[in-house]
Amino acid sequence: MEKSCVERAGVRTCVLYLCHVINDETVFRFNHLKRGCDSLGYDLVWVLDSLNYVGKLPDGVDFFTCSLNSFMRDMPFAVFHADWRTNYANATPGMVLQFHSHHMGKYDRLWVIEYDSCVFGSWADFFTKYESDDADFVTADIRPHECGKNWMWFRTNMPPEFFEWIRDNLPLHMSLNCCCRLSSRLFEDICSFYKTISRGSKFFEWVWITVAKRSGYKTRCIESNHLNNMGISAGFTDFRPGVPYHAVKLDISWKDVLSRAQRQSGET
Repeated sequence: MEKSCVERAGVRTCVLYLCHVINDETVFRFNHLKRGCDSLGYDLVWVLDSLNYVGKLPDGVDFFTCSLNSFMRDMPFAVFHADWRTNYANATPGMVLQFHSHHMGKYDRLWVIEYDSCVFGSWADFFTKYESDDADFVTADIRPHECGKNWMWFRTNMPPEFFEWIRDNLPLHMSLNCCCRLSSRLFEDICSFYKTISRGSKFFEWVWITVAKRSGYKTRCIESNHLNNMGISAGFTDFRPGVPYHAVKLDISWKDVLSRAQRQSGET
């Protein structure tokens, strides 16, 4: 298989598919993602919680099981609620950081794809938009706190006294990390920063981008026309190839959506 230009240059990339539920729908979404990864020479790993997932993975799927008990023992600083297995807002940092701790040095970049991020066409079309970009953090909706101070995660996950402390000590940013890419060296700084926080919220959609900005890492905001954060409904018709859509919950059949998109394309 021919490697992409970045892979030929020696940059090792892995894509993490985060999902605890194993059924026909999530397997279809995984296989759709896998075709895009295979075309670029990226590794793809299904990441799930060893104590909380439901179903059986198909044969031949590379997977990594997180252990809640060992994670809370080894890195209790990385989550702010003990229910991270059942709440994806809490699960993502735990799953990703534990994978990184077990594979440190193997990969230069990690794409993090939550199960409810889906793409029309090929995932490779989306990945290649940022393949030659050397940013340490590629994510969506990057903004300083003052531009999003009414954001629900600021309001619900920060006690007032902690918010004042963190705002006084470094510029606070937010980002949407449902479909993002991080460098290995940024992960190291993120782990270090988590350890310095002894109280309050550690929600990853402000921690990761704030650490990147504070430490001078190069960041790249996914262009608004490269990601749709409004989700889809049963009658969705805005089909744009190579664009991830979030949040696409499991009551939506992505196979049916792709078939409908193909039919609509044939009619125009």
